[in-house]
Amino acid sequence: MFGRRKITEQSRRALIVNYANWEGISRLPYLLFNAGFFVDVISPKNNYIAYSSFLENHYPVPDHVDSIVEFLKKHLSSYRDIYDRVIIGDDPLLYALCKISCETWVRDIIPCNASITSVSFISSKIEFITQAHRHGIRVPDFEICVNQNQLNSAVTRLGFPVILKKSEGFGGVSLFFFKNQEEFDGFEITEPLIAQKFIEGKTVSVQVLYDHGVVGAYYSYYRHRTWGSFGITTAAKFKKFQELDEILRILGKISAFHGMCGLDLIENKSSGELYLLEQNFRPTQMILIGKHVGVNFIDIIKNNRDGLKLADPVRQTDESGKVIALFPSDVFRALDKIDFLGLVRWILFPSYWREICWYDLKLLLFNFRSIIKFAIDKFERNFERFLKRRSALNLHR
Repeated sequence: MFGRRKITEQSRRALIVNYANWEGISRLPYLLFNAGFFVDVISPKNNYIAYSSFLENHYPVPDHVDSIVEFLKKHLSSYRDIYDRVIIGDDPLLYALCKISCETWVRDIIPCNASITSVSFISSKIEFITQAHRHGIRVPDFEICVNQNQLNSAVTRLGFPVILKKSEGFGGVSLFFFKNQEEFDGFEITEPLIAQKFIEGKTVSVQVLYDHGVVGAYYSYYRHRTWGSFGITTAAKFKKFQELDEILRILGKISAFHGMCGLDLIENKSSGELYLLEQNFRPTQMILIGKHVGVNFIDIIKNNRDGLKLADPVRQTDESGKVIALFPSDVFRALDKIDFLGLVRWILFPSYWREICWYDLKLLLFNFRSIIKFAIDKFERNFERFLKRRSALNLHR
């Protein structure tokens, strides 16, 4: 295998543990490999990350969070000493581990200070927004609601549109958006929620590299295109924000987070002020695009393998506002939305091909197979709806 020949003189090893079948995490083995690590992965057999060519070992596990946690515990009891880093790859797995953070083996791998406060901060959106506000970070007006009366009162005060968030969630899951009272009527609270004022503006995301709470590097961008209103980013437009320095410093101090993570904020359309929305305490799908603006996580980690501490955080140098479209997520978006112009761009414009994983043919082939399957399923669903509508029209003639 080409990758193994390339790293014969490297001695560091990383373990990625992944449950959710997210395409973005499949970029991480390539990043770590080129930063000087052997890479092992624990994941279900058919997850995207299992198709990376940059794995030294893949340990297939059942597609269930509890099974993965059980396997991870046994694996680390025998092999913990060989790993320089253990990386939790997705939110559901992080939530499950935080629930048992009192266990010694979990405290050893959880990517934050193991105190109750820090663990709650990274695993609960309620605790996150509460602590961020308490530490002086600007957040949208919000209330924590535990019953229907509190929720109704909060929605009345905050006004419409309004956003409701569960304590656990990701990628728009467990998030509810109501434009008016009519849409909200009938919604019943079943667990504690955040009721949050909607702020009109552009969504901003930030990729950050932390060393135990100290900012090592970061870059920011507008979510130029997304797959769904609150879904994943499929195209990014770079933009610098000076006030991020202080926001990132405070967040790092609260959790002592270690590794790569992402933040989402909103730029108020009227004032231009940034409001913090949430933080994803895991590597995200945008970890490789910083190279376009002078923040290459591969080089930074490779040159600081004995610790990520730098004299000053590495910040993006480019302010051109260039747009980077991501493969294959932007292709999936175009297919799902029947965006023919978007598909044509991917076919005709070589500038769109920059983020295709040419460096990993095994993963690239899997991506192409996934796109073809998605397109066929989309066609079959649309054709079935067409036949049903046609049948309904014939019945009414």
